[in-house]
Amino acid sequence: MKKFCSVVLAAALVMGCMPFTTFAADISVTAKGATVEFTDAKPYINSDSRTLVPLRAIAEALDLYVTWDNGTKSATFADKEGRKKIIFVIGENKYTVVDGDISKEVEMDTAAVITDDRTYAPARYLAEAFGYNVSWDGINSVVSITESNLENESKMYDERKDISSFIPEGWEISKAYGDELAIAEGDLNNDGIIDKAFVIEEKDVSESAAQRNLIIVFGNTDNSYSMAITAKNAILRANEGGTFGDPFESIDIDRGSVLLNFMGGSIRWHRCFRFRYQDNDWYLIGFTEKSYELIGDSMECLQEDYNLITGYYIGDILEYGKIKTVQKNIGKKQLVNLNDFVANEYNIQP
Repeated sequence: MKKFCSVVLAAALVMGCMPFTTFAADISVTAKGATVEFTDAKPYINSDSRTLVPLRAIAEALDLYVTWDNGTKSATFADKEGRKKIIFVIGENKYTVVDGDISKEVEMDTAAVITDDRTYAPARYLAEAFGYNVSWDGINSVVSITESNLENESKMYDERKDISSFIPEGWEISKAYGDELAIAEGDLNNDGIIDKAFVIEEKDVSESAAQRNLIIVFGNTDNSYSMAITAKNAILRANEGGTFGDPFESIDIDRGSVLLNFMGGSIRWHRCFRFRYQDNDWYLIGFTEKSYELIGDSMECLQEDYNLITGYYIGDILEYGKIKTVQKNIGKKQLVNLNDFVANEYNIQP
């Protein structure tokens, strides 16, 4: 069954700092494996397409101390020793990191704001400043904060190193949402060996958004990799997300399939394409789409899910102002080959 989500409109200007076009969403956050409880303030996605969270709740989950300076409209977060501090000033697109005697300013892609008397900013700026990893699951709307260590950093370097021969000169590995490298790994051809799927893009493209390619490589028994496929039209470019900016969310491998996740639009949409290696080639086998409709004073999330192998469809429709879930078989269709797939042109009707 599909997951139902609802989003409540938030249309208040707060202290002249917060963008007007924003809505709250069913967003959850986990920190060090535990769900963060938001009792009186909830995360939401702002008009810059950034997930903002009440920072005090995140800080408490990470065992940080919090102080508020009403004169400077700033919130300070510190570790238990008080050596490292992170300072957010309301309305500014930057924060200050104080580590002992060293202080530096770091730019953000959106401003810290006050909503419901709580300081909001993207979780990753606070968490990463204290050495944590932050990832975003757009399909399930989950922000995950996990502990980082030298082993993880070394693993990331090794990931880039062992696939570097497949990256052409003048190209680089793309960043997914949350600045994570767009690399996924798992067994894709059922041989018990780890394979990799990753996204690369052209460097230093100034006049237009960079071309992005999907590359999938098969692992070999000697720990090397062999090229499986390069798909040149499977990844949306940074300028194809509409109002919400860069639409590329993530690449994942799940149950032997490659998942490509995107979001964008003037009214937010999410799309997930699922590809599988079968019959010695790559095919689109599943498609999930979320869109939003204004019902009364709230935005409701409608989701449609297509199993392109069986023809099974389950989707939400509006009927007399209420959401109704429909299940039916739309018939089997010829599967689209990954080489022929164009992400910004794909469409299917139930």
